[in-house]
Amino acid sequence: MNNFKCWMVGLDFSEADQSLITYTAHLASYLHPQEIHFVHVKAHFEVPDEMKKYLSEAEITLESIQAKMEDRVHPFFPEKKIETICEVYEENSGFELWQEAHQRNIDLFFVGSKSKDYGKGRLAQKLVRKSTCSVCFVPGGYKLEINKILVPTDFSERSAQAVGTAVLIAKHQADCRMVCLNVFELPHAYYYDGFPRQQYINLMENKSQREYEHFIGNINTQDIPINPVFRLLELSYVAEHIQQEAESQQVELIIMSAEGKSAFSRILLGSETERIVQMEKNIPVLILKEPE
Repeated sequence: MNNFKCWMVGLDFSEADQSLITYTAHLASYLHPQEIHFVHVKAHFEVPDEMKKYLSEAEITLESIQAKMEDRVHPFFPEKKIETICEVYEENSGFELWQEAHQRNIDLFFVGSKSKDYGKGRLAQKLVRKSTCSVCFVPGGYKLEINKILVPTDFSERSAQAVGTAVLIAKHQADCRMVCLNVFELPHAYYYDGFPRQQYINLMENKSQREYEHFIGNINTQDIPINPVFRLLELSYVAEHIQQEAESQQVELIIMSAEGKSAFSRILLGSETERIVQMEKNIPVLILKEPE
């Protein structure tokens, strides 16, 4: 199970910052990190000469931006039990969020999840591919009260850690339940031997159910109610099944590992992980990575 002690939050001074800070503070209230770094990368832009007279130098210095960040952040942490640090960097300084997170041994990185067209998801893709810490994507319009958590699983050790993280969060919520989703597919033999399709589906679903019972029996679920769900891979991408299940089950959080067993790797690795981050814009998504 993940031990999130050092967090980093990327702010961009958009309306999404309010949601991001609120969500971070809510999780911090019961996960108790030791410190949280709020980071902003100051965009480089040219100011037209005719507008310079309306802008003072103080308004665009790193110090003034940091002061504004502190005004936004500190009211959410009034008791000072968690060290909060606000930092601003120049865009053209070579600063990379994922590199900085690695150098500081950050355990969990928070970033706002914008609309599908905003920035074409470049930051999300880079964080999923390159970061060595877990990443939580937080959209606007989420619910602070988490009543149901979805965990896609392939019954691997990393999936067990994802379930453990879900249990850690669920036990601090009122009447929170979990959904464990396994997406299975038919073996290639089905396409050759003419065995009835439905019988193949039943056999594979029974196999997944047996694996689930063994898998969940080795996890301390702390009496959190868990509903196992088994779906045949019928859509174009596994991420579509995850999104469809999350929305039909009306979950408030998706937790998934960025690693899995080789036979199931495309569900939790690489493009599928990026795809669910790009597709899901209504529900927070927590991508777990093993720190290097």
